[in-house]
Amino acid sequence: MEALGLADVLRETGRVFAEHEEDTEVVVSIRRAQDELRALHRAEEADAASLVRALSVDVRDTEDEALRRDPLEAHLAKLSVLDREQALVLKNITNLKQTANRLDARKERLHMDANELRKREKRLTEHGQVEVPRIRHALSLFATVSKIKWDYDAVGRAKGYVSTKQDMHTFDFDESRLSPAEVTNRLWDLIEESQKMDV
Repeated sequence: MEALGLADVLRETGRVFAEHEEDTEVVVSIRRAQDELRALHRAEEADAASLVRALSVDVRDTEDEALRRDPLEAHLAKLSVLDREQALVLKNITNLKQTANRLDARKERLHMDANELRKREKRLTEHGQVEVPRIRHALSLFATVSKIKWDYDAVGRAKGYVSTKQDMHTFDFDESRLSPAEVTNRLWDLIEESQKMDV
């Protein structure tokens, strides 16, 4: 019966920490997307400003050429070129506005997501303030009773040692190869063996 309680404590501990890790990854992903949007928006603004400067130079050049009194056919040809360029500029402006609208919509979605994540983070923090002390107490009680010292740096492994008055028995179980019940049973066997040696 005790083994089930301890296994439940271990599962609950793993679940709480796994939920918090996913939230951190989501927040980092949103911040990264916001940075990318800002960079894209700045680049598009710079491109638009550069295009406006180039067109201003073209307009001045065209005005200067018009003052030279070109023949009518040459003047009409230049007007035709300018009309095509104007149409292209208007099309580019429309495309830039559409892109800006898409970016604004994406930015708004990201703000909404960020607000939701803040709310979720607050709920998790409040939950953690209740659950973490409870779990720490349960783990402390478990450690005292079982005499297990955990290696918390071992990722994907149940690793540590069981200490006795005379000796120390290490363990290292691959969690991908053993079920939680198998890990629990092996730990209890190790604890029982250690207690027999203490007698």
